[in-house]
Amino acid sequence: MELHHLRSFVRAVELGSFNAAAASLNYTGPAISQHVGALEIELGVAVLTRQARGVAPTAAGAVLYERAVQLLDLADGVVHEVREAGLAPTTVRVGAFSTAAQFLLPPVLSNLLTTHPGLEVVLIDREPPEGFADVRAGRLDVTVTSRYSGIEPIDPHGLSVETLVRDPLVLLVPTDHSATDGIGLEMLANERWISGPPDAQNHIALAWVSAQAGFVPEVAFETTDYAVTMTLVANGLGPAFVPQLILGRLPDGVRPVVLADDRGLERVISLVYREPVRSDTLGLVLDELRSAGDAAAMMSA
Repeated sequence: MELHHLRSFVRAVELGSFNAAAASLNYTGPAISQHVGALEIELGVAVLTRQARGVAPTAAGAVLYERAVQLLDLADGVVHEVREAGLAPTTVRVGAFSTAAQFLLPPVLSNLLTTHPGLEVVLIDREPPEGFADVRAGRLDVTVTSRYSGIEPIDPHGLSVETLVRDPLVLLVPTDHSATDGIGLEMLANERWISGPPDAQNHIALAWVSAQAGFVPEVAFETTDYAVTMTLVANGLGPAFVPQLILGRLPDGVRPVVLADDRGLERVISLVYREPVRSDTLGLVLDELRSAGDAAAMMSA
């Protein structure tokens, strides 16, 4: 299969029409149709249904789309890696989720730019697990990602996933709450919890640890912003689990509670990058990120 045929097919699926795909890729509409037709001849099955208002993938096309995206990302990553090896780049593109960008990256960026003035570091927001495909395709050189307890690991498809720091989740309650250190989580089964929406990692982690304690938590207040979370706790609206690394100085009206058994509830922060690392510049950035992880681990100890 020709890569440009696959690229035309993928863009047609994503944009829903041959003409839109053509405009995006600087082809003509008939050229996109020919590319898709060549794929269908080669595969022996229809991959798109032609409709009055555009195109949609068939069942076979849905499978092809998923695999084609992976192949194109891999091909783009090869191009980037070859160029990286030949050009000795001075720019490193780092992806990071919001709390990592706020609490881990600033000293790393400051130190790198101070000690290596010729280096350019670009920071790009990537919430987990978005960064994996970007690293594979060469759109990012490294991404800082996280995985909460209760969530299955992402298949790295050949990427290196290196644990940076294990960040325990801390139970916070309003200051006047009856919970004391050593309490069992099951004693909080009737609480109205503060957490993210159902698809958020912290919500999944809360559901995971609560299931072990024998109950389904009622999440009455949804937010993925931990500053907002702590404000809601401080106003007596319920308990919440918050990563230890972001705590710093707790706001008035909030206190931590040590559970009798936290069941290893944590957020694992990791680096994702391509191996082997062929760029000394990227190696430098990775070493700085590891140092930041070591410092954060000492804070969590």
